[in-house]
This record gives sequence, C-alpha cells and structure tokens, in this order.
Amino acid sequence: ILRLNSMGMFLYSMNYYIVHSTATAFVQELGAQTANSASIIGATSFGALVAAFWQLCSMENELDSNGSSRLTIGYFRRVFILYSLFPVIGNIIHAIGVGKGSILIAVLGRFIVGLGSAELFHRQLLSSCLPAPHVVFESANLVHSQLFGTFCGLVIGGFLALFDVRFQVATISSLHSGSYFMACLWLFHLGSLLFKFKETDRVEVEGSHTKIENVTEQNKNNNTNFSDSGSSEGGSGTPDS
Repeated sequence: ILRLNSMGMFLYSMNYYIVHSTATAFVQELGAQTANSASIIGATSFGALVAAFWQLCSMENELDSNGSSRLTIGYFRRVFILYSLFPVIGNIIHAIGVGKGSILIAVLGRFIVGLGSAELFHRQLLSSCLPAPHVVFESANLVHSQLFGTFCGLVIGGFLALFDVRFQVATISSLHSGSYFMACLWLFHLGSLLFKFKETDRVEVEGSHTKIENVTEQNKNNNTNFSDSGSSEGGSGTPDS
C-alpha cells in the first residue's frame, strides 16, 4: 500500500514535467507564439488546484461530530482509482490535440491530467492510517518520490523528444510520445491499485507489519479512557480527616 502511495506521487510529478521538452517545439511548429507553451504546461497546475479544493471538501465531509477523521483504507483505495483515471484520459486527449495541431485540445488534456493530482490524499493516508512514529519517515519517502519523478520526467521527456516511434499501423511523433508513454504507466498503476491495493488490516513498514488503524480515532478513545479512569479515581477517593 505504501509503495503504491509513493508511486502515485512519483507518476504525477513525472507526468507534470515530461512535456516540458516538447511544449515549446509543438507551439513553434504551429506558428503560434512561444508563450502559449506556458499554457500547456500550466494547465496541469490549474487542474491540480481544482482537485485540491475538491479533496478538502471531501475530507471535511468525512469528519464526525467531534472533528475526528473517518477515512478508511477502502476510502483511499476508491479515491486513488478515480484519480488514476484522470491522467489516463488527460494524456490521451493531450496526445490527440498535439496530433491534430490543436493547442486548445492539448491544454484541455493537460488540465484533465491536473485533476489527477491526489497529493493531499497521499499525505492524509499516512497521518490517518499509520502510527505516529512512522509518519515522518514515510512522508520523507513521498518527498523523495516526488523529486525523483521530477528528474525522470525531464530526462525521459527529453529522450523521447529525440525521435519518432514507428509501428506498422501508425507513427507516434516525438511531440506526443511522452503523453502516450505516461498513459501506459498510469494504466499499469491503475491495474496495481485494483489488484494489489487491498482493504487489509496490516501494512508493511520498514520490514515489519504494523496494524493499519485510524490514528485520530485511536487517540480519541485513549483520551476518553484516560478521562474515565481519572473520574473514577477522583470519585472513589475520600479526604483524610
């Protein structure tokens, strides 16, 4: 589960940067202003803002009357599956837009890719379902995955921009091969979420098995038990005469 969580962060970061090498060349090929390439790149960030707003509203609805989180592993599984569909669709639309020479369709595809940003949920999974001693370590792993995705996106994007990919039935231009490549990776990740992300009660952390539990709910119960025990002790004690 934790590996799939980190993989989602890695893929999104990689997906964001993989078009940097071809956006300017695509716009110049159409004879448009070079500044339009910023729209293709930045549309993903705008989509991510929309996704973040929805995530905040969704998590707020999962709070009980005491302000405690009711998020479960099953909830995160459904959310990650949904958020993996957006990049698949968005990358395909972007590739079609590049193939048709339409900046508008390309921007739309990149916007849909941005809707697949689930960074808040990736981090919330750790704080909601892991014991406190493991949260900092796993949060650092998410940051490393994000940075590594940035590096891979720039390198692989630049490499794919060097040549066209030819098949017997079609030729994939270097300008949109990165989008098809990311769509395939997201499909593989989606399959992993469907078959490997199980609603289990255990998660492997640093080679050991730790129970997945709602930490907020556990802390609330501990505080309640402490208050009850304190009340019982106060009620049973009598002042010395």
